[in-house]
Amino acid sequence: MTTKTGALPDNVVDSPAYPPEHHALPTAIQISDVEQRTQSAIRAWRSEIGRQEVLCDTEHLREYHNNISGYEGDISAVLLPENTAQVQAIVHIANNTGVPLYPVSTGKNWGLGSRLPVRDSCAIVDLSRMNRVREVNERFAYAVIEPGVTQGDLYEHISAQNPGVAMNVTGSARGTSIIGNALERGVGYFGSRADSLSGVEVVLGTGKKLTTGFGHFANAATTHLYRYGIGPDLTGLFAQSNFGIVTAAGFELMPKPDCRFAAIITVPDHVALPRFIDALQALMRGSTIQMDVRVGNRSRTEITLTPMLYDYFCNECGIPAEAALARAKQVMRKRRFTDWSAVLSWGGTRGQAAAARRELLHALRPIAKVMIFDQRSFSRAKRLLHKFTFHPRIQNIYAFLHAVEPLNGLAWGIPTDAAMKSVYWPVTHDLPQVHIDQPDRHARPGLLYCLPILPADGKTVEQTLARISAIAHTHTMTPYITLNMLSPKAIDCVISLAFDRTDKARTRAAQDCLGDMQQELIDQGLIPYRTGVRHMSQVVNADDSFWQAARDIKNALDPNGIIAPGRYSLT
Repeated sequence: MTTKTGALPDNVVDSPAYPPEHHALPTAIQISDVEQRTQSAIRAWRSEIGRQEVLCDTEHLREYHNNISGYEGDISAVLLPENTAQVQAIVHIANNTGVPLYPVSTGKNWGLGSRLPVRDSCAIVDLSRMNRVREVNERFAYAVIEPGVTQGDLYEHISAQNPGVAMNVTGSARGTSIIGNALERGVGYFGSRADSLSGVEVVLGTGKKLTTGFGHFANAATTHLYRYGIGPDLTGLFAQSNFGIVTAAGFELMPKPDCRFAAIITVPDHVALPRFIDALQALMRGSTIQMDVRVGNRSRTEITLTPMLYDYFCNECGIPAEAALARAKQVMRKRRFTDWSAVLSWGGTRGQAAAARRELLHALRPIAKVMIFDQRSFSRAKRLLHKFTFHPRIQNIYAFLHAVEPLNGLAWGIPTDAAMKSVYWPVTHDLPQVHIDQPDRHARPGLLYCLPILPADGKTVEQTLARISAIAHTHTMTPYITLNMLSPKAIDCVISLAFDRTDKARTRAAQDCLGDMQQELIDQGLIPYRTGVRHMSQVVNADDSFWQAARDIKNALDPNGIIAPGRYSLT
């Protein structure tokens, strides 16, 4: 039975800038028809994949409705397939009954809607049970995985069986889907994940199975060595689209370098930021080795590191909460974090890494304070300091190393849940001890993301951030900003807004703020590369020939409009 959870927040309904994606059914006759079709589909799905794998009771549906963005909506059922054949059966039944589907990998699209569909009355296809690592090829550095494989799963697998390779991780939780994130063009510590996909296995909206690249040849030996195959390259069609349900894909891994270095960099003040960005751009353009750069504003740094320090003082040292908070803030003051700071990492042979180190110091020391370390020296310093943590000053230094260690691990391809503390910290210092990687389950933390691509130009970055900050100030919101240098050309700008979602006024203010930010950026020609389920209409335009062509492809691959209606699509 369909369970209603209420209308959308008023700001989304009323604003002409971003009209609703939430469509109420207008008449009782239509509602009755929808319910009849849904019940028919549920009976058929239970027959195909098992009664326990089709959820439609209020309790389970409520769990899927819950989302940290504070959005509301309606879903009709949750389906839990175990393999590709079951996905095909689900799609065939959806076509026969007219009940649309909304696929999620692990459903952790936090800040953008989580598991909630763009439009109402969809059945969620939760692919988390499809969690097999089908293959890892260490020599050619790739894995073939299903959508339920998380970055924690793959890390554990290759650590135990394939120590010669590493993976491109994100700063999000260990339990996030690799394929789900890659299909959303998520950005890892070593670049865009979408570029890492090959041989994508997908169930189209017709129920047919397709494999891209060479994968559709029965005896193909090079599907994951050369992603394009022969003929049109279809792999990219299934990123940010609703043409089918991806059930497996190749994912590129990386050979482990001989050594890897990281640097913590503090920029003296906001005035120096444009010069710093331009120096990074020149460094990346001229370097013979790939560098990963993350630049964060003071607010971002504080909500990332302070809760980890606080957690250490509370749980490892037994210090009462109020005193632990004071100590954490003291350590942050001592580290003298400025308006902007950065983490930069690089690897290679020892000779390459040493050359990159010299290049980096020459370029950045005139602008910023640079502290460089490698994994070995970091671990050695931590072991030494641990012996003297009875002294408060040494304990503070050790606490800082303890806090940044999991973040440094990201630069070495080690996923972590540690940064999830930053999701809760702006709202509550009572950090959960369980399910910290499932913020949708917790009532208070609210999170929204604005995600534009900026040119790697210091002046443009400065001007854009000034406009963003002004909009945030108007809505009394704090923008937590990270600048990820994707390349010498482009910057992935991650702007997060935190709010208490038990407070309806603050939830509305955050959602209004996001809409205004995104519209201002679009007006300036700085288009987001991802958007949330309630803001699709800001980027999808029926008069745009691009979206018209995407609709034509949709009609060919999913003629009944069964898969994720409205997601990056006119239909």
